Amino acid sequence: MRQSSEIKFNVGSDDERGTLGEEMTVADYFAKKYKRTLKYPDLPCINGMAGSRNQANSLPMEIVKLVEWQRCFRPLDSVQRKLVTTMSSAGPNARYQQIMGYVHDPRILPAPEVIYRAQQQEDVVEHVSIGKWAIRDHFYTVPDIQKWAVLYFADEKPNEVVINVLN
Repeated sequence: MRQSSEIKFNVGSDDERGTLGEEMTVADYFAKKYKRTLKYPDLPCINGMAGSRNQANSLPMEIVKLVEWQRCFRPLDSVQRKLVTTMSSAGPNARYQQIMGYVHDPRILPAPEVIYRAQQQEDVVEHVSIGKWAIRDHFYTVPDIQKWAVLYFADEKPNEVVINVLN
């Protein structure tokens, strides 16, 4: 991609008559025609197409405004594809440095505490050591259920899965 201070074209040329006009750079053209000195003449120009003539236009980046969700329908050429690939990929050294930046000094976390309510209905705090703790005889005594029932209020007949669960 060439800079606006490097790209030259003929101003006032007539292709039908074969006459050549004055040759000037894109930066000089904007200074002369629009009385606007480019702030960044070293930035590359954007290639645009003008109307039905399909004539190439080189527009300085600083004067172009993109509409939200605007996209280019023309496929990228091989140079542009290579540039996008190299700019969007990181080398192994850069990735290694990024990964090493994630590493933090290790620390030992305190052992967890298990809190539950015992039969006397007071909180019991059990300190875990070596990944296990003793909780026998610390739960409510649950009565045995001798009989139970399920009430089914749906309009349709229960399917096989429901019947198997109930049996």
